[in-house]
Amino acid sequence: MLGFVCPLYFSLVYLCQLTDGACEFPSDLRGEWYTTSNGLVTFTNQSISNFKSLIHTSTHTFDCEYIDNGRYITRARIPVLSTSLYDVYFCMSFTKVTETKYLVNYNSDILDFVQERVVGKTVVASSSTLLPAAEACNLTSAIPIGTQEVYVKKGNETSDFITCPDSIASTLDMTLNSDCTGNIVYGMTNPTYLIHTYNSSCASTSLTFTTSGNVSCIYSVLSGFTTYLTVYNMDSSTDETNTYRFLCYVITSSGDQVYLTYHPKICQYNQTSTYVASPGVMAYLVDQYKEATLSDDEVPIALIVGTTVPILLLLGIILFIVYWKIKFRNKINHELEMNARRNWRKLAQHFNITTKHTLGSMEEYANHSKRHKKKKKKKRKTKENSEIVSISSQTDSRRRSVWWDDFSNTIEEHHEPQPWQNQWETFNDPLSKQMMNDDGRKSPSTARSDATVRKIWMNPENTEKVEVDSVWEKVASNFDQLRKAAKPSETLRPR
Repeated sequence: MLGFVCPLYFSLVYLCQLTDGACEFPSDLRGEWYTTSNGLVTFTNQSISNFKSLIHTSTHTFDCEYIDNGRYITRARIPVLSTSLYDVYFCMSFTKVTETKYLVNYNSDILDFVQERVVGKTVVASSSTLLPAAEACNLTSAIPIGTQEVYVKKGNETSDFITCPDSIASTLDMTLNSDCTGNIVYGMTNPTYLIHTYNSSCASTSLTFTTSGNVSCIYSVLSGFTTYLTVYNMDSSTDETNTYRFLCYVITSSGDQVYLTYHPKICQYNQTSTYVASPGVMAYLVDQYKEATLSDDEVPIALIVGTTVPILLLLGIILFIVYWKIKFRNKINHELEMNARRNWRKLAQHFNITTKHTLGSMEEYANHSKRHKKKKKKKRKTKENSEIVSISSQTDSRRRSVWWDDFSNTIEEHHEPQPWQNQWETFNDPLSKQMMNDDGRKSPSTARSDATVRKIWMNPENTEKVEVDSVWEKVASNFDQLRKAAKPSETLRPR
């Protein structure tokens, strides 16, 4: 018994939530309203009368059944055949723009056979069951921008007009469906109005959907570079078959060119500025007050030349600079090479041996070869024993210096110094390892290490000081011998 009572209890709670009488429309929506798709309707607290749907040719009254998350589920029971009934649901959500203008979305998928966002279900006359919100509001994808319904309260139309988009706020030449020319749109007379004048061959309501040609901008939304514009037809009356109270424009522009399509009532989900399903109309407009902007396939030769010639000139200048730099660098390298060769020749001339020895006989050639081999052997031996080379050889190599006087090919050589000078230089040289006697013989007994020599000459103490003093005495005596050997004209005169 308890298992039966619980489901019955929850069913009654759900039905009470759906039919508790709390479903009332917003208070601003009382009275008569123009709708983009459903004619002139009348709102009361809980119903909408004179509501026209594509499911049936007659108008019907839709009752507010319940509210779910801000969505108003309305229902009307429509007789389809003499023996069956059809419950039609509109799941409505209202967005207030002003107190006299609302945006309304029907939150269900498009029903294929009527191309309208509505849900229908066949019922019997005695049925009072309502569809849950998940079925009545079965929207599976977002409603495209521009396809919303617009409700405008009757008698307040002019107060809800808006400024028309800049792309059509001018004077434009208009061509309809690519072949009907001679039409003009005036969008500068009043910022909220568009006045159309049609060629007599284009004045059919199947192309214009209006008899006066005057419309006013009522709602506009921008998505990317595309404008969706809802306009209000200023005709005194419309039949909603040939003429319509509302039209919806999809507009894009580029320079002086404007592309648009318009469709009765609301914009279609697949409508663009260059495509619209029947009975919509395509229009191409050219602004009379803007400079022409050519499309990609109409770019003139002058424009191509004007852009490519400067680029080619710039590339030519860059290539010329690169070529000139390479050529100039090669020229400099060539000149440097030639100068080096000339200087080498001149330098080689200074080292040319003026007397060349000729080897007349085989015996002379053999002797020359032996001498050459001895020199090489001596050179190799000298290199191996470089650490013990005598100080005399080092000083001799230092003394034997030559120089050139402005490339005059004149070579001068210093005369050999006096024996006492050799001894002095040998003793004074910190690198000296041996002494030279007057006869040129080496005296190993006088060899000193580097440290000893530095210690004697830099910081002499005790016995070393005596030795240094004796050296200076020898220096003094040698200077005295030098004065005696000098010429009379070069003798130093006492101060």
